[in-house]
Amino acid sequence: MSANLALDPFFAHPPAKRTLCIAVDLLPLAQIRPRTLGEAGSRMQDLLFAIQSRRSIERWSLVYANHGDPGITFVKVSYGNQKEEVVGKALDFSAETIAERWRRGRTKAEDLIDTLRRGDLPMAKTGLTVHDGSRPPK
Repeated sequence: MSANLALDPFFAHPPAKRTLCIAVDLLPLAQIRPRTLGEAGSRMQDLLFAIQSRRSIERWSLVYANHGDPGITFVKVSYGNQKEEVVGKALDFSAETIAERWRRGRTKAEDLIDTLRRGDLPMAKTGLTVHDGSRPPK
């Protein structure tokens, strides 16, 4: 199994100055409950990788919990709204699927950029602050 959200190379060496790290997680942890066998198979793929990402973020949060300056603001943007995805979505690289994923990703990126421009995302002064870019900051 590979790392869906490969954080270790980035977090292994603390940055020299305050840093904003934006990560795109392609397989979300939170989704609606599957109703069909096909949806359950698709959801299984999500969970295999999303749990791996969550554990990695939790582990690095603990490592950086008492870390002084500089701070890292980590924003995880999850690819969601996968109603039209198929069970083998991890291997679906058709032109139509890729175009739709790009469209959805662009929309999420533009929303995040707007949030950053408005100053609605608190930046970490020390340690590691994790934000879910799929939801508004608290």
